[in-house]
Amino acid sequence: MFEISLGFGYSTQSYGTSGYTWNRRIGASVGYYPWSITEIELAFQDVVDRTKIEGFQDTTFHDQIFSVNVVQQLVPKEWPVQPYVKVGVGQLNREATGTYAFGSAPPAILDSVTLIGGVGLRIYITKIFAIRATCSPVESSCIRFDFLIRSTA
Repeated sequence: MFEISLGFGYSTQSYGTSGYTWNRRIGASVGYYPWSITEIELAFQDVVDRTKIEGFQDTTFHDQIFSVNVVQQLVPKEWPVQPYVKVGVGQLNREATGTYAFGSAPPAILDSVTLIGGVGLRIYITKIFAIRATCSPVESSCIRFDFLIRSTA
């Protein structure tokens, strides 16, 4: 059985006249189920974080995360609501620009291997279409929503 997932997220916060922050995330994944409730997932995330707080921080981070994960459902696949846990390893490619208070700056480029972890919930609308909510701080979002389609084969 296979699964395809696509997601997009955008959030913004204003600090009055002194600043703002925004985050944009695009993601996709493909999963294969070697066993009925265990999925091997290949995932990609593209995340941009922009923060400007007058006198403290003026930065932009562009992250691309490629990962291989094991997603373990905690209930049978026939259930319409399915909690799960996710662990894996990924490659983080980060480009950063900007400055912090007192003139310091983030590293311009950071490429590193990172661990992936998270918990989530799939809610099936039909037998093959679901909404998935995941909390995975390593992938730059504590709660993100994806739409997924699962094959019936």
